[in-house]
Amino acid sequence: VLSKAADFDDRFRRLGLNLRVGFAVRVLNAAIQLALVALLLRVLGSERYGLFVTITSVAAWLQLGMLGAGKGLINAMVEARSNDDHDLARRSMWSLWSGLLLLVVVLGIGAALVLPAIHWSAVFPSQTVGEAELARTVGLAAAFALVALALSPLGFVLSAHQEDAKGAGLLLARNAATLLAAGLMLEVGSRSMSGLTLAIGVGTTVVGAGAVVWLIGVDKPRLRPRAGDVSVALVVRALRASGTFLAL
Repeated sequence: VLSKAADFDDRFRRLGLNLRVGFAVRVLNAAIQLALVALLLRVLGSERYGLFVTITSVAAWLQLGMLGAGKGLINAMVEARSNDDHDLARRSMWSLWSGLLLLVVVLGIGAALVLPAIHWSAVFPSQTVGEAELARTVGLAAAFALVALALSPLGFVLSAHQEDAKGAGLLLARNAATLLAAGLMLEVGSRSMSGLTLAIGVGTTVVGAGAVVWLIGVDKPRLRPRAGDVSVALVVRALRASGTFLAL
């Protein structure tokens, strides 16, 4: 009974921490976003800024497909943890993550075949940006969107452990990396959309990959992968549970 009461109190403590940190991070992120808009306008100019935001926003929509599967992962891990079955929680995470990585590879191959065949200056008419620059920007945006999709389960794992405060910190670090990349491009005097996309993509990927290494290497070593962790049955279970979330 005492153990359950302590767990109950710990959950409420984490909830309060998540709310406080979440509010603070929202304020900081709003400030970063305002500074980022100003920097991007100075780096790219109004037309290039509009094209850049359009291209990167459309590429980011790829991650919406992970929302349903992510909620399924949260459900599976929470259920396993509530039964003190940490092995099942770890296997659920790596099963879904492996399936997602396979999906990313398939999407990457498809993008590599389709994107070069599209006449991008017809899709995004511009007086100042040529076909080659548009194609490079679209290709880089799609590539880094797929990388972000591959790293996206990290946030859902933190949510399953009721540690959204850490997820908020990760989001803040990614936004800070984006701002730093834009500032670097302004410093070197570049007005290239593809160069800016590359700089931001590398910065945010380093942050995301570093966070994954921290998660399984330092914060939750019990989640380190083991032989036999990947199970098709667990992937199907998580995807079945996530169908409603994805539809919504």
